Amino acid sequence: MDKEVIKIIEELSKDHPDILNYHIKIVAKYCKQFAKIYKANLEVVELAAWLHDIAKLRGMREGHHIAGAEESEQILRKLGYSEDIIKQVKECVLCHSSDEKYPRVTLEANVVANADSLAHFDNFIGLCQAAFCGRKLGREEARQWLLGKFERSWKKLTLPEAQKIVKPKLEMIKEILKETK
Repeated sequence: MDKEVIKIIEELSKDHPDILNYHIKIVAKYCKQFAKIYKANLEVVELAAWLHDIAKLRGMREGHHIAGAEESEQILRKLGYSEDIIKQVKECVLCHSSDEKYPRVTLEANVVANADSLAHFDNFIGLCQAAFCGRKLGREEARQWLLGKFERSWKKLTLPEAQKIVKPKLEMIKEILKETK
């Protein structure tokens, strides 16, 4: 893995250590795991894992995948990557979100999107914190937001191995978030 890319992301993450430690690093871990299982290009998925939320680190939420793809291209070009690697990473970053305008057509894009979704299930507490503290939602609003977030993340999973990992986590999360009277 390119130490320069990691250095760039770590520098941008100084104000957002939770995104780095509880999301980006987890996405990178799952990308490596799935690249081995599904024979995806490890270099492409690792680079995309580290770069996929670069625009979020700069404070952008809406359209972060589009801006992130453009910035990833610039960074990789500056670091001397081949046009083929740049194109593949850019596609992975562009297609990692739920935006239906950018369907995943490559194995590598599927690996990154699945790893991104899977990371949400590993950070239940962080997402609860985002709902209650960041978004300042009330109990019922937060419950609905969290259920929606996990349902969307489940629907993004297309790799059987990712679904197998997440299924028990999703059932537990649904049980925890079950409406009580």
